[in-house]
Amino acid sequence: MPNKEPVYQHNKLASTAKNLAITAIVTALLQTVILPYIFGGISIILAAISKGNTIRYTLNAKLAIWISIGTILLNTLFVGFTTYQLLFNDELKQQLNATYQQFYGMNYDEYIETMLNSYNFQAE
Repeated sequence: MPNKEPVYQHNKLASTAKNLAITAIVTALLQTVILPYIFGGISIILAAISKGNTIRYTLNAKLAIWISIGTILLNTLFVGFTTYQLLFNDELKQQLNATYQQFYGMNYDEYIETMLNSYNFQAE
């Protein structure tokens, strides 16, 4: 006789996964860098676990998986695009240097150079 788990346990775990997926969306919209990866990853894991011995995933589990994957991909694209713009867009770099100078008394390029020198990184 196979071990049958109560259906409500699967539904509760799938609902938790969906709530974490929605939390991942919110943290991505708030432009935090690491939190969408954490919440999205946990959501995918919980959604996969919620299947248990059943044949199919519940609707909440499917939604959690798709929302989390989309959020992680879009957050990665956003972080990559921002990094690219920061490194290769001269106008943005000048604006960042001016703003950094106003707030901290040194521009961003000087700050990066100081950080690289203090940790003994060699720029090639």
